[in-house]
Order: sequence, then structure tokens, then C-alpha cells
Amino acid sequence: MPDLSKYLEQTDNNLVTILPCKLTLDASNYELDKNIQIFEDHVWVSSLISKIEYEDLMFNLILDYPVDIPVQKEMDLKEGIEVEFEKNSILLTVSSGSLAFKKQSQFLERLLGGREIYKDVNHLLQKIYSLFNSSGLDLVHLEVLTSQCLRDRSNLSIPARLGKTWDPTMVNIKEVVFQSGFVQALSFENINKSLETGLIYGEDLEPSILERVLTGTLIEEKNK
Repeated sequence: MPDLSKYLEQTDNNLVTILPCKLTLDASNYELDKNIQIFEDHVWVSSLISKIEYEDLMFNLILDYPVDIPVQKEMDLKEGIEVEFEKNSILLTVSSGSLAFKKQSQFLERLLGGREIYKDVNHLLQKIYSLFNSSGLDLVHLEVLTSQCLRDRSNLSIPARLGKTWDPTMVNIKEVVFQSGFVQALSFENINKSLETGLIYGEDLEPSILERVLTGTLIEEKNK
């Protein structure tokens, strides 16, 4: 595997080529004005599927978010787009919208992993709303997301809002399944953890939808 740090480097939201290269976009991957727009000084793509060629190296560069590619002359998508870059020049720029998406992704990773820092539940919900209010999600969707991450401290198998007393604690979403039933836990990758759930869990839990599907109970009920 070649050391790409000899060819590319990131500065802020720009990707810079250290050596001269050529970037190629295949026309078959794009449709003008839908996922690609061509301007006088740059080309915008909703996601990047490209090939980069150096004197001694060629590889595909694929990015699943919008970028701007600077150009020096008029481009035509019909034959595909080829752009040549001199050394130490900007290869592409990540748009501000992509940076916001990255921030959202990092927040979700912390939240679902049970690692997000917050003062209280109101503060947490405000953080979620401020990050995702422009995405078109209803507030109820954000509430469901929050309630899956905040569990009842005395019974992690249920959302905190369903507990006998309001005592929420944030948990790793991957751990929730092991608190929700033995059969359901077996359908996930950690068999030892699921056996532990079945052997020592002290409460008689109502089977989840997933458990009823796995055991065929849901199908039997429909056939009655």
C-alpha cells in the first residue's frame, strides 16, 4: 500500500496535491444539473467518484459528500472531465454543507456510543435539535432517538421515560439489546453476552417484536 501522505495532504477543508497529477471523472457516473454542476472556475459534484493519476501511481478517489473541484478552463461532461493539477495546488474543497454533515455524524457516533457530554436531558435535546432541525425531521423523531439512548437506570431494558421514576442514564445503544431479552440478544454477535443476559437477568421481560419474529410467535398470532 503506497504512502498517500507523499502525494496528498489536507489543509482545513482543502485536499492539496503535493505532486503534479490528473483527476478524471467518468461521465457515466454523473448527470448534469442533478449530481454535477459545471461553473467557470470550478466543478461541483454531490459525491466524488474519480481516478487520480500521478507519474508513478494511479488510484480511485471516492468521497460520499459534496466537493468543489477547481478548473482553469471550460469543461464538458460529454467526454468526461479531466483536470490537470500542478504540484502544491488545491485538488478539491469540501463544501460547508459537508462539514456540517461530518459534525452531525460525529455527534451521532458519540450519542449512540453513550459518550456524549450533557448537563441534563433538556440540554441534550437542545443539542440534538440544533444539529438536526434543518434536516426536516419532526421533533418526535428526535425524541425517539433520545429515549433510545437514555435508559431507566434501574431497568436498562426500557427507555427512561417509561421508568417508575425519572432517573435517566445514557448507555451505548449496542448494549441495549442485551438488556432486552435472551432470544433477541442471541441474534447479535456477542453470544457470551447474550448467555449472560439469559442466566442472570432478574426480571421477566415481555418478548420484543424481534424476539416474536425469531421464535415464530408473531406469525402464529396472525394465523389465529
